[in-house]
Amino acid sequence: MSRRLSQLRRLFLLRQLDGLVISKPTSLTYLTGLKQLDSSSREAFLLVTSTQAHLYHSPFLTPPPHPWLKTISMSPTHTFESTLSAVFSTINHQSPIIGFEAHHLTVAEHRRLHSALPQAKLEPTTDLVETLRLIKDPSEIKAIHQACASTRRTMTWLDRILGEISTFSEFSLARLIETKLYDFGADAIAFPPIVAFGSHAALPHHLPDKTKLAPPTVVLLDFGGSYHGYAADISRTFYLGTPPPRFLEIETIVHSAYTATLNLLRSQFSLVELTGDKSRLAISPRVNRLSAENSPGVMASDIDAAARAVIAKAGFGEYYIHSSGHGIGLEIHESPSLNANNHTPLKAGMVITLEPGIYLPHEFGYRHENTLLLS
Repeated sequence: MSRRLSQLRRLFLLRQLDGLVISKPTSLTYLTGLKQLDSSSREAFLLVTSTQAHLYHSPFLTPPPHPWLKTISMSPTHTFESTLSAVFSTINHQSPIIGFEAHHLTVAEHRRLHSALPQAKLEPTTDLVETLRLIKDPSEIKAIHQACASTRRTMTWLDRILGEISTFSEFSLARLIETKLYDFGADAIAFPPIVAFGSHAALPHHLPDKTKLAPPTVVLLDFGGSYHGYAADISRTFYLGTPPPRFLEIETIVHSAYTATLNLLRSQFSLVELTGDKSRLAISPRVNRLSAENSPGVMASDIDAAARAVIAKAGFGEYYIHSSGHGIGLEIHESPSLNANNHTPLKAGMVITLEPGIYLPHEFGYRHENTLLLS
C-alpha cells in the first residue's frame, strides 16, 4: 500500500499541491487498508504531505499497522483542527496549497479545514484516488474473482431452483439470495439484491416488495457478493413458463447488444467474464488485434455506442434508459462509466460490467450483465 501512496503523491505534486486531505471511506481503504463499520459516518481522515501520512481516526477503529503511517486517535486533546494544524505546519510554505476531495468533504468540514489552516489555499480535487483505482493490481483482482465466484454460483443455483419457489415473494427471494451468497463464499453483500417480477422488471433498480411470484411471468435478478471489500455484479432475466414471442424478441436483441460489446472489447483485449458460466476458462483470444501504433484504442463511449446501436436498430432505442456498464471494485459503481459522454480509454487491468437492457413500461424489462476483467 505504500506504493499506492507514492503514486498518489506523484499525482498531487503534478497538480502543485503541498498536501491532501482524504475523507472518502473507499479512498481510505484503498490507501491504508482501513475498514470502517459505517461508511455513512465520518470515522477517519488521511492527511498526506510529500513526506508523511497521518491517519486521524475514531478510537473505535483499529488502525492498520503500517510503518509509514502515523496514527492519531480522535480525542478532546486531538481535535480535527489541532491535528490539521500540527500535520500541515511541517510544510515549508507560508501559504501551502492543500487539496481536498471535492465530491466528499462536507461544507461544514470545509469550514473547519479553513479555520484550522487560515493561511492555506484550499484546492478542490476530483478523482485523484479514483484515477489510481482504475487499474486493479493482482491482490484486487484476486478479491474480485472470489466475489464473482460466489455470485456466479448463486445465480447458477437460482437458475436450477426458480421453478420450485412459486410461494416466494420478491422480498423473501432477495433474502434467500443474500444467504446463498454467504454460503458460496462471499463475506459481505455488495448491494441489496434487485428482485423484480413481471412489470416490476421495467424499473432497472426496483426495490423488492411483498409481490408473490405468479408464473407465467418475467423474473429479473441483479445482485452481487463482496469479498475483502471488493464487489461483483451480475444480472439475469428469466421467464417462468412458456416465453411469449415478445419476450423472446427482446431477449435476442439484448444478447445481440451484449455480444457486440464483447466483440469490440476483444478487438483490443483478452477478456475474462468473471461472472460468466465458464469464467475460469473464458480467457478469450484477441481477434482483429489493433496495434498500439495505429489505434486510439477503445473508449468507454465506444462500448455504449456499440450496445446502443444494436438496440436502436431493432427499434427499441428509447427503452434503453441507462449506461452500458460501469467500473467495479471497492464500490459497486465506480469509474469508468460506460456512457456516451465518457471518452476515457479502456486499459488492461480494468474491471468493468457490461449490462445492456430494454425496459418496456407496464410490461417487463430485460437486462443481461456480467463482470469482466480486461487483460
